[in-house]
Amino acid sequence: MTLSKAINSTIVTRFSSGRILNQLRHTSAGPPPVPPPAPDSIRYKWEKYLEKWPKIASLNKLVFDGSKWCLNDIKTYFNLRKNMLSGKTTIEKLSTSDLEVLVQSGSEIMKMLLLIFILQIPGPGETLIVLIVFFPRIVLTRHFWTDDQRKEFFAMEINKSNTMYDGIHQALKEPKSIEDIKLPNVGELTLDLSTKISQLQGFYPIPFTNGRLAKRVRLLRRLDETLASYLDTLTSQQLLFHMYIRRLDYTNLSDDQIRRKLRDWVGMTSSLSDSAYLVAPVYFNKLRQ
Repeated sequence: MTLSKAINSTIVTRFSSGRILNQLRHTSAGPPPVPPPAPDSIRYKWEKYLEKWPKIASLNKLVFDGSKWCLNDIKTYFNLRKNMLSGKTTIEKLSTSDLEVLVQSGSEIMKMLLLIFILQIPGPGETLIVLIVFFPRIVLTRHFWTDDQRKEFFAMEINKSNTMYDGIHQALKEPKSIEDIKLPNVGELTLDLSTKISQLQGFYPIPFTNGRLAKRVRLLRRLDETLASYLDTLTSQQLLFHMYIRRLDYTNLSDDQIRRKLRDWVGMTSSLSDSAYLVAPVYFNKLRQ
């Protein structure tokens, strides 16, 4: 009995049937609830067997829940892309959950697909457990991290984005404030600037980068437009997620302080151009150091 067999016999079946998408849930809230396994199922027997080793059982649950969450996001991502390309829906009609999946999965999708592919090969579940222990941030996606790891790793990515300040500030001829940022339209950004902004926003600069940046800013601005309607209901984990996708520093901030910072962000950036919006995080963070 292996972890991969347990995963393949349960998660993949639900994925192909669409059952894992029957519940609406913000991806920022973490993995969807997993119903208990049937007493005679492979998963049930596997989990009972692992009870002899509590730490391994805990890691097994992390892989299982992460796989289910990752599959959920992948299917949602491609369904949304298909519906938007065909004109069946628009960004303005998407739910908060849909927007979260699109804005975050866009930079993770290749790694997510690779992880799910690996899970179909005999024995990879055990390999994933090793990766979770030794290389969680580098090899895996947020789906396979604990809450504490997400908080830590999100902060590391935000700090990496903040290191782009000097290069961007010089490239923009050192504007005195966020409001003074002057940039061409996203589609007209130079290769140097689009590369810097891509790194700031957390994805690799590849062909058609300007198009990806344009899609990202539309999704983020739509989330900004609707944020006030649900901001007070967000959990601590969801607040960190919303700071992370905007690349806003949350070091030593309480939940209430994060909410105020998100409101300040929306107010300060609402009148910016799309290209200025994309570089605004490093200035916003600098002002509040």
